[in-house]
Amino acid sequence: MTIFVTARSRIRSFLVRSEAWLRRLANCIWAVVCLLVMRQMFGFHDLLSSNMILIPLGIICFFVPLSAAGLIMMIYTTLQVMSLSQSAGVMLFLMFMLSYIFSNAYQARQLTHFVGVTVLYRMHIPYLAPLWAGLFGNISEVTTIICGSVISFYLKTVHDSVPQIADAPDTVNALDLVQSMVSNPMFFVYELAIVGMFVMVWLFRSSKLKHSWVWAVIFGTLTEFVIMLGGSLFLNDSRGLTQITVGSLVTLIVGILLFFVFQDLDFKRVETVQFSDDEYYYYVTAVPRIRLAEEDKEIKKITGSGEDSEAEEEKEVEE
Repeated sequence: MTIFVTARSRIRSFLVRSEAWLRRLANCIWAVVCLLVMRQMFGFHDLLSSNMILIPLGIICFFVPLSAAGLIMMIYTTLQVMSLSQSAGVMLFLMFMLSYIFSNAYQARQLTHFVGVTVLYRMHIPYLAPLWAGLFGNISEVTTIICGSVISFYLKTVHDSVPQIADAPDTVNALDLVQSMVSNPMFFVYELAIVGMFVMVWLFRSSKLKHSWVWAVIFGTLTEFVIMLGGSLFLNDSRGLTQITVGSLVTLIVGILLFFVFQDLDFKRVETVQFSDDEYYYYVTAVPRIRLAEEDKEIKKITGSGEDSEAEEEKEVEE
């Protein structure tokens, strides 16, 4: 146990010392990954898909806040989809605008989920988005999760319709794509699983239970797995069972790693304090952090040789 606590302490110390540039680096890496996935899905425009555009955008995302990086990803995705189909691109732009207005009204901050959920969905691990939002955000982030998951399924529908759009672009419009999306029963199962997982993670993380983060990760992952598995079996769609299982296991592992890095509470030494004033009673629960015992360090003062010490003592006696 001491080895893990020591490793975590060193990791946390490194993160604290280098937090500023690590945040920028993480934003840059995540933005580049999103741009690459969007290029892989809708890379039909030669200029937008060239490294001459992607590299400068990645560098810009290193210096701008995460919200600005999210805006860059939304613009880039819209332009890529619009190069395939103008009507599909316009519909995506309207979705982004409505999502921003809806989320801003509830003061949600994790706007990168608008594109990020699509990227994670493409990697078959979309459940990381509600896990992250539930652990590090508040209940208002449910708006970004709802909007991001809807946009992700819409972009999946557009990507699946690429052959039809390429052969006859005038016969497939945005309304047809939206109708195809909402007529797919798995769309509603997917939405229920994503939102249900976020709510479960947030409820357990906000509770007063001991090891609330662990319970949030376990029950949140279990919720989405049961919903997705039940929906797939009910709809006789067994093609994605392997992806659902693997995605849930990856989400569970990432959640445990997040707990290991960011949570260091010692629930064995919980203290409850009660005090009052003229109007209220106050109940405070104090959960101490896990700390390694500090090493006792002895400081020894090294003096001169024995003869010098005796000479100094004789001098002091004469005085």
